Amino acid sequence: MRFILYINFILFIPFCEKVVGQSKIQEVGVRAPDNVKIDGRTLEWRDDKMQAYNSANDVAYTVSNDDANLYLTVRAPYYIGPAKILYGGLTFMVSHGLERKDREKANNNVAVTFPILTDQVAQDLVMSLISYRGMNKDSSRRVSQHDSLVRVIDKKALKAFTEFRITGIPSLDTLQSIYNETGVKAMATFSRAMTLCIEMAIPLKYLGLSVNDGTKFSYNIKLNGRFFDFASYRSQNTSGIGNSNPTAPQAPQISPDFEFMNSPSDFWGTCVLIKK
Repeated sequence: MRFILYINFILFIPFCEKVVGQSKIQEVGVRAPDNVKIDGRTLEWRDDKMQAYNSANDVAYTVSNDDANLYLTVRAPYYIGPAKILYGGLTFMVSHGLERKDREKANNNVAVTFPILTDQVAQDLVMSLISYRGMNKDSSRRVSQHDSLVRVIDKKALKAFTEFRITGIPSLDTLQSIYNETGVKAMATFSRAMTLCIEMAIPLKYLGLSVNDGTKFSYNIKLNGRFFDFASYRSQNTSGIGNSNPTAPQAPQISPDFEFMNSPSDFWGTCVLIKK
């Protein structure tokens, strides 16, 4: 219960970077920049603008393509989005099904989940993120502290973000190193404002898609979070509810932010590949 109360407290830390998107869901194709590179820095995107900002999940993103790959670029601003992704990873799934009943369970869906972290590593990174609180209001005396935190986070991220999971590609259906030779790529870094920036690339050959077909496809972006059995927790902590004795123990409250971070959440969109 101490963990619950502690998390409830820290989740009220305000976001420190605003993300503006043109829509909640990207529904139009976008050609990837010629200089696209999967390094987690997202610097290829002009003016740092993403195609959409999904407010329910607090992520800005762009789905794009060139002749060889489908790309996902994500920016999750401080703090809850990055924490949720660190604990359970972000899954990018591509489906040929366009209707809800078809796309969710289609047998040819391909998905990449990144990053894959142990609970201990995820918790360590989240605790480092918490240290950023208030640093967005930098004064001269805090600049060096901020610089130090950026270096620490960069070092931890480089060590932690080394694996992703592929599902739906029979020959690759397993954990993969970011240094693999399959053509599937993923990387992430933190910005100075502690926005988590993620980039993925999936070769079109694995997706059964081609820029020459003009075929529409569906995509799903899912923030997995860390599983927490809310039903069990509530059933075990309700003995004091409704008791007329003011000193009787009351069930601790679970904040919406905590519930969001520890429950899977996702959204779907449809797109088409763009020729050069």
